[in-house]
This record gives sequence, structure tokens and C-alpha cells, in this order.
Amino acid sequence: MNQCTKIKISGNEYPVRFDYFVLKEVSEKYDSIRKFEMELLGLGVIGKNENGTERLGKVKDPSISCIMFLLPKMINSALDYLGFEQVEEKQIIREIDINFAELSDILHDEMNKCFKSTVEVKKKYNPTPKKVV
Repeated sequence: MNQCTKIKISGNEYPVRFDYFVLKEVSEKYDSIRKFEMELLGLGVIGKNENGTERLGKVKDPSISCIMFLLPKMINSALDYLGFEQVEEKQIIREIDINFAELSDILHDEMNKCFKSTVEVKKKYNPTPKKVV
């Protein structure tokens, strides 16, 4: 459970974590999580399916402002989770030396981990009821 994905920027290895603290900050800054995700990846509506559902596709480059907002939040959330001192946001942003499209994908992959269902884990827990006397 203490496993965090690591990201290497400017020779420094940092853990990254998208958790509910980061999710809260995203939801306070952006209208919706979906819009944030679309901006982070450079996605937009490119049409509709035959059933009327919107089809998304790449319409622009990933948003640099989303990356600059999200990366320090995810690194500091992971450091806090692991019990380490946080790093100044400006320092993290200054160290970025990864292609922004690649970095966008890495951050999005971590974001998706936050939304994965844990239903299988919950099903395994089967407490024994106490007998009422």
C-alpha cells in the first residue's frame, strides 16, 4: 500500500500520487473532473456515436497549466503520504525536463488509479457476525 509510482525529473526521483486530497484541489480549481482530464490530455468532442454519445479525440496539445498545477500537487501528496518533507512547487516546475505530452500521460495514468474500483477487495472481506445472546 505504500507503493507510489516514481517519476524522474532533472535526475531527481520523486514519488507521485493522485489521491482524494489532490482530487479535492482539482475540483476546487476546475469546473469538473472530466473537463480537467480533457484539458490535461488535450481532448475534445470530435463528434457523436450513432447512439448520440459524445466521441472524444485529440484536438490540441496537453495543457501546460494543468501539468504545472497537477505535478507539484501529486508529488507533495506522495511525499506527505510517505512521511517526507514536501518540496516547493516552483522547484518541481523548474526541474521538469520530460516532454509535456509524455508527462501528461504519466499524470493521467496515476489519476486513473484513484478511480479504479476496489469492489473485488471489498467482496473478500466477510466478517463473522457476533451472536446476540
